[in-house]
Amino acid sequence: MPKYPYGKRSADLLFQTNDRLPELFLLVADLMNTTILPSTIRTKEQQAEFVKSGVSKTMNSKHLTRDAVDAAPWPVDWRVDKALWKAFEKNDIKEAKEIVENIKRWYEFVGIIKGIAHAKKIPIRH
Repeated sequence: MPKYPYGKRSADLLFQTNDRLPELFLLVADLMNTTILPSTIRTKEQQAEFVKSGVSKTMNSKHLTRDAVDAAPWPVDWRVDKALWKAFEKNDIKEAKEIVENIKRWYEFVGIIKGIAHAKKIPIRH
């Protein structure tokens, strides 16, 4: 059992992916609280919408073959770029620091995933 167990929805999504991805993300959950996003499992129709809206670049997505995971550090905070500049413009240093800490958390999250994948020889693309 990981230190930060996944919620039911995240676990259900994760265990629909190929066998190496659950292994990887269970190890990630030992180090950091993580959520698996609903966009992990996609139909061809959903992928077509993602391509049309610019969220994805290809119809040959690994999400369609369940060889990809969309994940984020939990709790998710999507504030970046524009919010950071607005905080600076308002001279709201407290808010700016919170946003910068969130960005650091994302870098830490990606580093953990890449480090574990490398150590376990689990091929990933980022």
